[in-house]
Amino acid sequence: MTDIKRRSPMVFPQEAKQVEKQGHWAVVMEYASEGEGPWIIDLSHRPRWDLQDSDLSRFKPFEIDIPGKPGQCRLENNVLANRMNRTQVSLWQLTGDRLETPEDTAFTSTMDVTVCLAILGKAVFSIAEKLSSLDFREP
Repeated sequence: MTDIKRRSPMVFPQEAKQVEKQGHWAVVMEYASEGEGPWIIDLSHRPRWDLQDSDLSRFKPFEIDIPGKPGQCRLENNVLANRMNRTQVSLWQLTGDRLETPEDTAFTSTMDVTVCLAILGKAVFSIAEKLSSLDFREP
């Protein structure tokens, strides 16, 4: 049997200090020369789904309540739910034991077709303001 090995769409030309296998992903937990940041963290190996249905109120995916209005988010049980519009919610499991894709056809795994990145460190806002015109600071 062939062992499946997934490759992240992100490549960092740094020496990995600690690597952990998660599913079929080789995940770098620490680089030899991380420095002070800001850091870009590749979360592409974490499960993500789109849930689309004309009646989202009938769903409670992974035992979390779907946000009621488009633009709202909720973080419960290690899953971030982002209400996109009337019929769609994006679900990201950013930590914890990997959840399986629900059997219902309203769920679509988006793990293999998207990149998921996080930016951490003191200079996050100076980077975010160049990526978007949205104000990410607290009012």
